[in-house]
Amino acid sequence: MVKSIAMPLLICLGALWFSAAQAADPDLARQVEEIPESDLIIYSPGEPRYHATVFTDVNCPFCRRLHTEMDDYLLFDIEIRYAAFPSIDNALEQMHAVWCSDDRKDAITRAKQGNTIENPDNCQSSAVDDQLDIALRNRFMGTPAIVTPKGRVLYGHVSAEDLADALEQER
Repeated sequence: MVKSIAMPLLICLGALWFSAAQAADPDLARQVEEIPESDLIIYSPGEPRYHATVFTDVNCPFCRRLHTEMDDYLLFDIEIRYAAFPSIDNALEQMHAVWCSDDRKDAITRAKQGNTIENPDNCQSSAVDDQLDIALRNRFMGTPAIVTPKGRVLYGHVSAEDLADALEQER
C-alpha cells in the first residue's frame, strides 16, 4: 500500500519542485511566441491582462481538469493558448483530428471529455507536428506544460489564481 501511494506522490512533488525552480528561458519564449495564432486554440477574455501557452494532451487528466476550469482563467483575465503535446494513448491521432476540425474549440472540449473525434480524411495537421517538436526539443516533462511569456514552464494543474500571480510576477 505504501509503495503504491509513495511513487505517485514523489512524482507530483518532484514536478512541483521543478515548476517552482524552473528559470525563464528566452529561447523557449521566442519559439512559443513564433507559433502562429492560427495554429493555436485560443480562449480569451474580452481584454486579456496575461497570456500563457498550454502544451496539452487530450488524454491527460490534469489537462482535462484545467479545461473544465477555463472560465476561472478567463475571469482572471488570462488568455489560454493551447498547443499540442500528444503523449498519452491515442492522443496524436486525436489531436490531429481536433486541429483539423472546423470547430477546434468544440472538438478539443469533446476530446477532453473522452469522446473520440472522427478524422475521416485522416488529416495530419502540421501545426500538431510543429508544436510537438517544440515540446520534445525543449524536453518538456509532461502535460500540461504551461509556458509563460518569459519562457518559464509550469507543470501540472495550476489554479487560475496561482497562474495569474505567476504571470504578474513576470511583468
